[in-house]
Amino acid sequence: MRKFTSRAAAKLFAVAGLLALSSQAACVTDVGTEGDTEETASQGDQLSYAPIGFASVFGTGAPPALWAYNSSGGGINVTSSGTGLYNVTFAGLGSAGGNVQVVAIGTNNSRCKVGSWGASGSDEVVHVRCHTASGSLVNSPFVVRFARPDGGYDGNGAYLWSGWAAPPENTPFNVDPTYSWNSSGGTNRVVRLDDGLYQAFLPGLSGAGGSVEITAYGGGSEHCKVGGWGALSGETFVNVYCFSSTGAPANTNFTLNYLAPKQVGAYNYGAYLWAHSSTGSDYVPSSIYSHNTGTDLYSSCPGYLGDNTAGRWATGYYYARHSLLSALHSAPHITAYGSDSSYCKPSTWDSWGDGTEVRLRCFNGTGSPVNTRFVETYTSSLTRGPS
Repeated sequence: MRKFTSRAAAKLFAVAGLLALSSQAACVTDVGTEGDTEETASQGDQLSYAPIGFASVFGTGAPPALWAYNSSGGGINVTSSGTGLYNVTFAGLGSAGGNVQVVAIGTNNSRCKVGSWGASGSDEVVHVRCHTASGSLVNSPFVVRFARPDGGYDGNGAYLWSGWAAPPENTPFNVDPTYSWNSSGGTNRVVRLDDGLYQAFLPGLSGAGGSVEITAYGGGSEHCKVGGWGALSGETFVNVYCFSSTGAPANTNFTLNYLAPKQVGAYNYGAYLWAHSSTGSDYVPSSIYSHNTGTDLYSSCPGYLGDNTAGRWATGYYYARHSLLSALHSAPHITAYGSDSSYCKPSTWDSWGDGTEVRLRCFNGTGSPVNTRFVETYTSSLTRGPS
């Protein structure tokens, strides 16, 4: 298996300093505790994307209502055009642009990606491809999420579709504005540093922390992951690594979603965390890269938010726990973290204690269980607090 060259590593150091590629390098001095946030239990404003739909897909037809959501009030329907090929229709969400994230569900080593997406009349249709670890198409459950700003107050963050798999090295290019959004008004750009190694720049977003979601895009069997992110010179950079089904670096398109600090998914309900330990049995992730909007509605302390913990049960078998958040009407997304070809996926999620536990599996590039760090986002359409 070919690894990234020292030349590529040197480029990353030169361009952005790799603030988040070592086990704790992404962690900087916390600017405050979660109790210092301005959010309160009574806050119900839509702080993130307004048009949004997500679903946990286990076959064709309508996904289970308890794990699906469409902000338009319309239905969601899934069809298949062949083995491992799915079409997810979100009624009433159709228009140009937006961002899509996809991840496979289950305990095996299959993985899923975005094939394409676009409007069909008033509906939005997302095409999903699922593959075995060796790259063959295979039927697999998955989570899919589509989101798009509505021109109002959409919170802080950015997304993009890279749109150019193999541009000249070290030549930044502005991404397609139709599939790019930045709450600061800045123009997002991407540069390819080597085969399968990209860096996205999100100008005007300079807060420390937040979270990142990445999904490979296109007709092949490639997969992508986050290699680190951080703030530098008034903008956020994100390092992206992409691989073929053999685990070798590969040029491919991808979709990226950046959640600015204290901003989460649908209407800012949910959680995210960076699991910075690949072997820890039970630990609290860095507060800079961890957030939970769950609120104890019976607490006399306004602004109290839920907690996140993470840990490992066995090789490649992990959990992420979010207190005070319901397991219903929600969708997890997992992105493996690092520079190797590992990838991760949720296996299941359910009520745990006063919140939700997301269980996940991680594999090396050829499909064997492996210990690795990861980034997890838990999007919910419910108000804060358990159901």
